Amino acid sequence: MNLYTPAGGLFGTHVTWADVEEDMQNAFDTDAYFGPNKCATNIGEGNGFMSRIVLIDPDWQHKDKELPEKFIVKIVSHLALQTVAAEMAEEKKIENRLNSPEFMATLEKTQKRLHNLEITVYEHLRKLPAGKIPLAKVYYARKFTESNPVKGYIIMEYLDNIKAVHIFENVPLDSIKQILHATAVLEALSLKFTQDEKDCFSEKPFTEIFGEFFRKDVSCSRIS
Repeated sequence: MNLYTPAGGLFGTHVTWADVEEDMQNAFDTDAYFGPNKCATNIGEGNGFMSRIVLIDPDWQHKDKELPEKFIVKIVSHLALQTVAAEMAEEKKIENRLNSPEFMATLEKTQKRLHNLEITVYEHLRKLPAGKIPLAKVYYARKFTESNPVKGYIIMEYLDNIKAVHIFENVPLDSIKQILHATAVLEALSLKFTQDEKDCFSEKPFTEIFGEFFRKDVSCSRIS
């Protein structure tokens, strides 16, 4: 099993309704369960290619406490990238080098490492005083392990009216100040990381994380 082959879970991933329901029950210590009108919506199309961003409306039944009416499940997956790569190859009539077994296996290892690292960072962020930086609540997070090779995901709070800001867009000065403040908080927080945690970070992200995308054979296939 791997992250680049479609499976029978949510939007082709290995993560199932049962996985999400059980984790939310454990996170909120509730006996409530998902109802017949539960709904999942893929809201991440066109905004990143390393995961499925799924909006869940659980249709809670027999609620015994206050529970989120909607929430997000961020599932690590290759499928969005493979779809885009296949469409580009078809449109430009070129070979799709991003679907080679070597490329996909290497990228999968990187994705798993970064996902586990993301969860580690969230675990530290939870210790900050409320309101220190803007942060969605994380209800549950599952890391990749030897016994869990294909179900890596984060269940988090759904924040309405959020606009994705791409790297090429201009932002107002006040927004820059917010980003700089949050960056300062993160830098200070990083001093509390253990050495093992620090060793998981990439010191050369452009070569370590994106290196596979810019191999000569892969790059040539995209620009030819």
